[in-house]
Amino acid sequence: LYAAGITIDVTEYRMMQDSITETQERLRSFMDSASDAFFLLDAGLNVVEANPRGLEIVGMSKAEYWEKRQDIIPDIGESGRYERQLEVIRTGIPYVIENYIPHPKFGDLRCIVKSFRVGKGLGVIFIDITDRIHAEEKLRENEQRLRSIIDSTPMGIHIFGLDEDGDLVLRGANPAAESIIGIKHDRLIGVINLSVDLETG
Repeated sequence: LYAAGITIDVTEYRMMQDSITETQERLRSFMDSASDAFFLLDAGLNVVEANPRGLEIVGMSKAEYWEKRQDIIPDIGESGRYERQLEVIRTGIPYVIENYIPHPKFGDLRCIVKSFRVGKGLGVIFIDITDRIHAEEKLRENEQRLRSIIDSTPMGIHIFGLDEDGDLVLRGANPAAESIIGIKHDRLIGVINLSVDLETG
């Protein structure tokens, strides 16, 4: 009666497995704590994974996500994005949508959407820029309101600013200023010494 045994050194294999597990844990930790929404879709554009921020945007709990994950991205077919996303999978060329306004079910949300190929499927990142867009819109409204006040006042107003060399130059004037001085200010925009130019002009 004989017995035979084989000893295999699995140290390198175990080290590789530990490295893969550590990498997966770091990736999961990153996605779970990210402020942007991450979605992973299969080749048929069915959502198979979403991070907590993604679930927050679509208004689903983890349990609801597993039941309704095909419905996370509404109207994808009607909007034309379905074919565009499939093209990303086919070609590997990323697709970016700036200032994207998703379906009304998500509320007043503005995003930059980046789609890219991941294996045989698709990765999609939603970067929430809602606050930035609202701030820019508010700034434009304030600028328009200020311009309206300046243009309608009977007092002459000249607007100056610093150029790249630090010199104070004329940026503009309201209609009352042009009426009082009696000249158009278009040719004076960018002039450093306005008084000299008026005397010589």
